[in-house]
Amino acid sequence: MKSPVQLNIGFVPALQALPLAAHAREHPEWRMRPCASHGRIIRYLLTGRLDAGLLPWELCVAELLSKPAQQGVWLIPLIIFACPTELALTPAALHLVYPSRNGQRGARKRLTIGLEGRLSLTRHQVLAWLAKVAPNHLDPPAFRILPIDLMQKALRAEFIDGFVAPTPWGLQAALAVGTKADPAFEPGKFAQQVVLVCTREVAATMAEAFRRLPAQLASVRRSLAAEPAFRDAASAMIGLGHPHCDPDQLWQVSHCLHSPSTDHAEMTPDHAWFEKQFRLLAERIPAAAHLHLDSVKAALLALPS
Repeated sequence: MKSPVQLNIGFVPALQALPLAAHAREHPEWRMRPCASHGRIIRYLLTGRLDAGLLPWELCVAELLSKPAQQGVWLIPLIIFACPTELALTPAALHLVYPSRNGQRGARKRLTIGLEGRLSLTRHQVLAWLAKVAPNHLDPPAFRILPIDLMQKALRAEFIDGFVAPTPWGLQAALAVGTKADPAFEPGKFAQQVVLVCTREVAATMAEAFRRLPAQLASVRRSLAAEPAFRDAASAMIGLGHPHCDPDQLWQVSHCLHSPSTDHAEMTPDHAWFEKQFRLLAERIPAAAHLHLDSVKAALLALPS
């Protein structure tokens, strides 16, 4: 089959999307379309405005693959190198989590955290972090579902005390709003997998291109270790449209693209990968039980590889 003239790929501008965005510059059939949130990417996939999208694995399952009319429609041909998420907290919230030894604790005992999705792994990452750093003096947090580009506005309006988002959005909020990142917030077992999802028709049409893509992206990512190449790619990604990451802030966190502690390299997923990830999803997100994961898995694994 011939490749389509354009393959429109939705993505949230962040460090982990940079290798694919850089790759797309050399391949005119790959058109990267920045979106303000993963929820918007999903809506655009469902309405046909996008052909493919970069999504956290659990949101892809919960908000796309599990929809009854969508089972058997989609394929995941690629897992990309996932960078860590960041927790940005207001100074007041940070003091609430870590009260001074001699200071008095106020009556307030609950944080409100902004997330992108109700079933996001970052929700459980926040709960694990609080159980570790504030096990006794804070109540369970409240969560607000917001797109990434509204997180900073929500902080300024005191609608939330902090948010979790892909790097470098936490750093960007620190400079724009005065938040602080908590180094104790680590992915642990709740580290996200990031997938490229598309319809099975697109996957069949682009089968050879998708087959080559993991090695190509790994090569691009290694080339981004050089600052001139990185800044050139970052500027080009930012030029694609809103929302924007600052190139200097992207460079500050560029080591995350090469961190040995991040083991989610680019790959073509096989049945064993899907079996493992569905099992982990059921274990780590109890609320996922209503998604009928067995039927979602069966529909996904029934698609031709």
